[in-house]
Amino acid sequence: MNKQQIAPEILNQATIATLLGICEEVNPDFLDELIEMFVAVAPGLIEKIKAAAAGGDSKLLEATAHRLKGSSLNLGGSHMAEICDSLEKKGREQELTGVDDLTERLDKSYLELLSELDKLTKQQRVGATQTGGLKPQPAG
Repeated sequence: MNKQQIAPEILNQATIATLLGICEEVNPDFLDELIEMFVAVAPGLIEKIKAAAAGGDSKLLEATAHRLKGSSLNLGGSHMAEICDSLEKKGREQELTGVDDLTERLDKSYLELLSELDKLTKQQRVGATQTGGLKPQPAG
């Protein structure tokens, strides 16, 4: 098996297909709006997870990881959601051993997800411009 085969799925393709379908059929700005909401709340939730872990607050860790997991899944961020699920379980079980490693992985996964979402939205805009479908978004 090569690395490409064992790398975690950053974006769930079925979820992305559903989101793109909503963009085509209902609201061309839907994906951009969803990403904007995610980017607005995710960094704060990640910091809250780190603070909960550092402070030994397992209930806050569980609740915040659960919330971020849901937000990640809404965008197809399956790998990030898996990490959040592990953090949520650690909080629920009041077992904070290994949480520091998970929060480091969460940081990395968040950046990977943002990168993949950026690529996706750029592809979407190029495709929309070429096909006359989805309206292009202004840069910056």
